[in-house]
Amino acid sequence: MTEKNREVIEKTFNSATRSKKVHEAVLFVENTKGDFSVNYGYGGKDFNSPLFTASISKLFAAACVLILCEQKKLSLDIYYKNESLYRPKFIKSYNFDVISTAKDLMRFLKAFYGGLLFSQGVFDNLGTYRKLQTAKGPIRYGGGYMQIPMKSILTLFMGKGELIGHSGSTGSFAFYYPEKDLYFVGDLNQMANPELPIRLVMKLAMTVKL
Repeated sequence: MTEKNREVIEKTFNSATRSKKVHEAVLFVENTKGDFSVNYGYGGKDFNSPLFTASISKLFAAACVLILCEQKKLSLDIYYKNESLYRPKFIKSYNFDVISTAKDLMRFLKAFYGGLLFSQGVFDNLGTYRKLQTAKGPIRYGGGYMQIPMKSILTLFMGKGELIGHSGSTGSFAFYYPEKDLYFVGDLNQMANPELPIRLVMKLAMTVKL
């Protein structure tokens, strides 16, 4: 990663914080090895500041389910027979009851998608995605996390691969972009526009050059 990428990330973050809806924010970007790592704060926040995870907590639940499946204590077939787990309403926030930091979320996200919590074989069984309502943009949902195709109208169909992870209704976000091996974690701490964090991560994924 180059110094140019750091400048692009900072510029994109600063642009997002100019929104009148955002009064404080934090962004943490890192690759798997950690040899590229940048973080920025706004309004007094940094990557050690507490934030509401909101619907990102679905990743915590998915991790627990996959660990139990790997231990043969739960079956994904049984898990999926519960229809309520399929419905988009399942991704609504649990009253914002989980508080974390961007630093800790980064550690968890890398463990979740890096095979440190459960084997890749178990994770690969989560291959069923359903499209959410149009207001959510080009988002599919399955297995407790979002899949956002980068090749969509939002990127003028110029993107590649997809973002996987979750955003929260409070403006929090935690996504991995396998195409460039980058993790994006942070918070815009606002509920007025749920699309803001997703658009920010998509823009970052597009602008960072390998």
